[in-house]
Amino acid sequence: MAVQRTNSKIPRSGENDCTPEAAAARREFLRERTGAAFDHVSEFLFDPALAQGNIENFIGVAQVPLGVAGSLLVNGEHAQGEFYVPLATAEGTLVASYNRGMRLLSEAGGVTTTVIADKMQRAPAFIFESAREARDFAHWLDEHFDEIMHADTELLLRARLVSNLGGLSGANNNGAYSANGITAIFIATGQDVANVAESSAAYNYGELQPNGDLYFSVTIPSLIVATYGGGTGLATERECLE
Repeated sequence: MAVQRTNSKIPRSGENDCTPEAAAARREFLRERTGAAFDHVSEFLFDPALAQGNIENFIGVAQVPLGVAGSLLVNGEHAQGEFYVPLATAEGTLVASYNRGMRLLSEAGGVTTTVIADKMQRAPAFIFESAREARDFAHWLDEHFDEIMHADTELLLRARLVSNLGGLSGANNNGAYSANGITAIFIATGQDVANVAESSAAYNYGELQPNGDLYFSVTIPSLIVATYGGGTGLATERECLE
């Protein structure tokens, strides 16, 4: 039996959506539909305008306990000296464990660091018979980039199959980068963020249907969720759970 969707569009302001007024309107919208109160989420000291570009549909803040560990002696090419490390977590003993580790490292002479490379790559995949055709295509791409933004379902499926190759290169899924979304939910709701390691494992599957439609599914086989204990009893985290 199909579930009917209600009129549940989240309120937004076309002019400036990161204001106390816009946040209050969304909290009221959620209160009416979920019954949850937002006494703690709504308490924050910074101007919501500062969050513009960092968050959408802003409603407030999730306050996470903040501890400090250190000092850690660092022998880096740029950072040198003793450093104190802030750690935001709801996992008991985490700060204490890191604090002991930093003391051990410092008493052993400190940590020597170096940068081997500094880059992050996100790119589509194109397949050619040789490097020569690939080079020529790169030149053509520069000249015709504005003529390219469209794809049909067959091309999308081919891209899905090609991306499987990259997804299996030391990652815990084949292309559905679920770690960032799950981490955001975990922090907001007081979960053990370390569980993102196994909870973000995912498998993508695509199949081209006879009518030309693209069937696509994402399976997350091991999602660890807590509603009691850990950080779930903290003020803003409990409100988010509700």
